[in-house]
Amino acid sequence: MRYSLLTVVLASSLLSLSSCHKQAEFQGEWTATAPIDITSQIPQADRASSLMTISFIDDSEVNGGPVVLSSMLSINQAVAAGQLDGLDEAYEVDVAATASVSGKWMYKDDDRDELLLALDANTLQVNVDQNGVTFSQNLLTGAQQPEVDSLTSVTVQEWKIAITKAMTAEMQRFSYLDDVNVEQKGTILTFEVENPKQTLHFHRTN
Repeated sequence: MRYSLLTVVLASSLLSLSSCHKQAEFQGEWTATAPIDITSQIPQADRASSLMTISFIDDSEVNGGPVVLSSMLSINQAVAAGQLDGLDEAYEVDVAATASVSGKWMYKDDDRDELLLALDANTLQVNVDQNGVTFSQNLLTGAQQPEVDSLTSVTVQEWKIAITKAMTAEMQRFSYLDDVNVEQKGTILTFEVENPKQTLHFHRTN
């Protein structure tokens, strides 16, 4: 009888652990319902936004697991006439880029609505799409086209450096997630980030 009772206790314990694991409703892929304004992170930009996706990966760990943050970035900059050699008209440049970083998530102490994210800066990847660099139409004249072609390559490199710096700073905001909550039958994820404090809303994409 003791053996049978011990078996029942062990089975119950395993079931309990399994249940705790399944209760992590936030596991999966989530995309922000609106872009985050990151203009303050990129001083040379007039407007900059980041549409964030966060993936909590299920690898059967009860108290934590892998996490991946990725972002689609949109940046706009106004350039005054004469600011660059060969360009005698004011113009605007729009830049499209992506960034991603991976790490681990874990619960903060015993609070199931607080998460700590240990993101590995060495995994940060930034890609500026050269085809996604566009200039305002008043710049695209026959006389200035060679300057535009060379400017695109320079712009890609400059923005890659700026975005890498901005996303490194932005990652710090996601190191601690507070009030993590899944709502509307598992379709909406909300949590707070700090510096500045902000509540973010995500919808499930996977």
